[in-house]
Amino acid sequence: MLGSHWMYRVWASYLYEELIGSNFDLGLSYSRDSVFLQFRSKGHRKAFELKFVNGFLIILPSHPLREHSKKKTNAVVQFKELSKQTVKDIGYAPIDRVLTIKFQNEYQLVLKGFGKFSNILLYPQNEPLPLAIFRLNLKKDWSVDKKVIIEDIQWLQSEENNILPIDNIDEWNTRFPALKWEQIPSKWFNKNQFEASQSSLRIKELTNPENYYFHINSNKNKIDFELNKQEPREVLLIYQELESCIREYLKAYFFIEQEKQIKNLISKKIKSLSSNLKNITKRKDALKKQRSFRELGDLIMANAHSIKAGVSEALITDFFTNQRIRVKLDPKLSSAENAQKFYRKSKNERLEWDFVTIHEKNTQDELDHLLDLQKRIDSAKNGKELNEIKQQLHPEKEVKKQTNTATYRSLRLGELEIWLGKNAKSNDELLRKASKNDLWFHAADVSGSHVLARTNGKVLNKTQLEKIAQLAAFHSKGRSQPIQTVQYTKRKFLSKPKSGDAGAVKLSQFETIDVIPTDLKF
Repeated sequence: MLGSHWMYRVWASYLYEELIGSNFDLGLSYSRDSVFLQFRSKGHRKAFELKFVNGFLIILPSHPLREHSKKKTNAVVQFKELSKQTVKDIGYAPIDRVLTIKFQNEYQLVLKGFGKFSNILLYPQNEPLPLAIFRLNLKKDWSVDKKVIIEDIQWLQSEENNILPIDNIDEWNTRFPALKWEQIPSKWFNKNQFEASQSSLRIKELTNPENYYFHINSNKNKIDFELNKQEPREVLLIYQELESCIREYLKAYFFIEQEKQIKNLISKKIKSLSSNLKNITKRKDALKKQRSFRELGDLIMANAHSIKAGVSEALITDFFTNQRIRVKLDPKLSSAENAQKFYRKSKNERLEWDFVTIHEKNTQDELDHLLDLQKRIDSAKNGKELNEIKQQLHPEKEVKKQTNTATYRSLRLGELEIWLGKNAKSNDELLRKASKNDLWFHAADVSGSHVLARTNGKVLNKTQLEKIAQLAAFHSKGRSQPIQTVQYTKRKFLSKPKSGDAGAVKLSQFETIDVIPTDLKF
C-alpha cells in the first residue's frame, strides 16, 4: 500500500484542492527523515509533514507554526528559493510514483517516491538538473534529469476530472493495457486467506481499491483500509480516511521498531553477562583447585630447618598429602620471610574469593532480571510499556549537586574531606592546592585519578586507608581487577617531573595496600 500509484493520485488531488493559489511560506527539517512545508493563503496557514518511513514517502497534514515559534530556531531551512511563490499547479505520473508542485516562477518541487530511493528535489526554471535535494545521502539524485523523472506527468489543471482521473477498472485497462487490474473478490480479504494467497496472487496497486492492506513486518499487525464504492466519494473524505489509516500504520510501525531495538539491546546484554558468568565460574573452580598459599606457608615453616639459604626452589615433605613437592622461593629472603610472603598472598586469595563470589551473585541477579524483561517485551501492548522496560535497562542516575566550581570532585568520609581528580589537568590542580601533609593515593602501574585525603596532619586509621584506596582503585583502569595495588604517600614526597605530561608525578617514597576496587558511597 505504501508507495502505491493510487496513493500518489489521492495525494495529488488533495493537494490540488488545498494548495492552488497559496504561497509557499517556509520549509523546515528537524531530522534527516522528515521535512515540514507550510503554505499561506489569504492569511491562513496550511502545513504538511513529508516523512520518509523505512524509505517510503508519506504525506500528512500538520499544525502550522506560529510567526515567532521557537521551533524554527532548531530546524534547518529547506527550499528557501520558493519563498512567497504561488502554487500554480499539481501534477502526478499515472504509472509511476511521482508528484510535483509547480510554482509561479516555474520552479518545480518533485516528490519522488521510489521506495528506499524516495526523495524531494527542487528544479529551477528551464534547468534539467536539480538545484536542491532533501535526502543528501542519495547523491545520484543530483544528476537526475527533470525530463526523465516527470516525462509522464499529467497536470490537474488540464484534466476534466481532477479528483480521481481513473474511476473504474475498465477505464484503466483501456488506457494502460500492459498494466491491467484484476478485481479481487471481497471475501478474499480475511486474514487467513490473505496470508495464504499472498505469495501466489499479486495485487496490482494501480486503480481505486475496494480494500488495501498496510503491511508491517509483524504477524500481529496488518491494518486494513477499505473504500466503499457504492456511494460517490469526495477526495477530501478519501484523504481523511487514508490519513487516519496511515497514522495507525505509523503507530504500529514505530512500536515494532522500538520493540526490535530493545530486544537487540537486551540480547547483547544477556550475551555479555552469560560470558562473564562463565568466566567467573571458571575462576572459582581454579581457586578451589589451586593449592592454598596459607598451606604452602605452613609447609615452609615446618621444613625451615632443612631449607638452605639462598635457594630458589626447595623439595619439601607435604604433611597434608604425605608426598614430596617443589616450592619456588625468593633466594634473597629467609625461610621465615618466604613463609610470610605466602601468608600475605593468602589474604589476597581470600579477598579474591569473596570478590568473585559477590560478583557471581550480582551477575546472576542481573541476568535473571534481563531474562524477565525479555519475556515482558512480548506481552507489551503499547509504547508506554516498552518505555518502562527500556527505563529499567538505563535507570536514570541520581544527579549530585555540586557546591563548588572546582574541576575535581569533593567528597566526604565522615569528617574527612576527599578530593578526586577528574582528568590529567584536574589531577595537577588537585596537587597544587594540597597541603604538604595531605595523603595522596593512586592505583599502581595503571592510569587513573589522583585521590587526596585532606588530613590536616592527622594519622588515618586502617579502615580509612582501605576505603580511600578502594576509591582510587575504582577510578582507575584497574577497576576490573579482583585485587588492585594502590600506592599512597604524603603530598610532600611528590614532585612534578621536568617537561612531564599533565598528571605525571615522581615519588620519593611511598607505601602500598592491596584492595578490592569499589565505588564507595560517601
